[in-house]
Order: sequence, then structure tokens, then C-alpha cells
Amino acid sequence: GDEGLLSFTHQKAIMTDRGLLDFEPFWFPYRDKYDAMAAAFHGLLDGNMPKAILNIFKLSRITAKG
Repeated sequence: GDEGLLSFTHQKAIMTDRGLLDFEPFWFPYRDKYDAMAAAFHGLLDGNMPKAILNIFKLSRITAKG
């Protein structure tokens, strides 16, 4: 039955890359990206989309330089 099958299985997490970006702007290392990340988040929280988009663009340029 179901319980018998579950006793012989091991759960495993699987992640897939959807290929939207070639880089991870909000991932480690944060050293050079902190100011742009903070400004982008503050722009989103304040409802200031131009500020958020500008700083996300800056963040992507910093990340692409790598």
C-alpha cells in the first residue's frame, strides 16, 4: 500500500533554472551590491517604481561585471 511505498522512498528537493537571467542580482556576494539593493527595496516599499527600477538596473550592471 501507500505506507509500504513511502517507507522505501527518500524525499529530494529539485530546483530548476527558468533561464530568465544569466546572473543572480539578489544573491551572494552582497559586498558591492548592498547600496543598490537597499535603494531598490526602499523604492518598492515606498511605491516609487522609477527609483526601484533604476536601482535594479544598477544592481544588474554590478552583478554582470562580477
